[in-house]
Order: sequence, then C-alpha cells, then structure tokens
Amino acid sequence: MFPTEPPLTQGQLHLIEAFLREEDRALICVADVAEACGLPHLTLNQRYKRATGKSLKRHLLERRIGCVEALLAESRFTLVFIAHRCGFVDVEQCRRHFYRCTGRFPD
Repeated sequence: MFPTEPPLTQGQLHLIEAFLREEDRALICVADVAEACGLPHLTLNQRYKRATGKSLKRHLLERRIGCVEALLAESRFTLVFIAHRCGFVDVEQCRRHFYRCTGRFPD
C-alpha cells in the first residue's frame, strides 16, 4: 500500500489563500498553485482535499463562480465578458458550471 500524504497545515492553507488573493487569480489552475507551493499538483490536490474536505480544483471553481456572481450583481457587463474575466473558456462552460454549483443559470 502507498504511504498517505499528510493533510496541509493551517499555515500552508493560509499561504495558498494569500497566493490566490495576491493578484488577479481568476485564470489560475491547480498546477499554478502547486508550482508556487513546490509540490506536484496531484499531491497538493490530495493534501488539500484531506485538509478541507474538497479538492483544490473544486475550490478554484467555486472562486470563479463567486466572481461571476459578484460581477453580475455589481456591474452591467455582458455574461460573455464576465465568463472570460472570471477564468472560463467560454460562456457555455461558465453557464454549465454555474448551474451545477448554484442550481440556476447566470442570466
């Protein structure tokens, strides 16, 4: 059996959150965070999930959905602009993920 990686510490989790807040991080992916942490992305994802109960990939998706919700509420930008601004490839990907996370469409 393979050895189990320990979960991330609270300090490591705070560093990850600081890294995500540091700049415009809507386009960031798990590999970017892993590189900044000096860990392989699969190891980081497993340790993050063990520490928080959800994968880092899921956390990043939820941050993007939060970005969409905030821009929809606070601006008059089009959904196409918002989708790209929040890190989605296109508006359809944004709508699909938004619906899966919230149960409603971002219109």
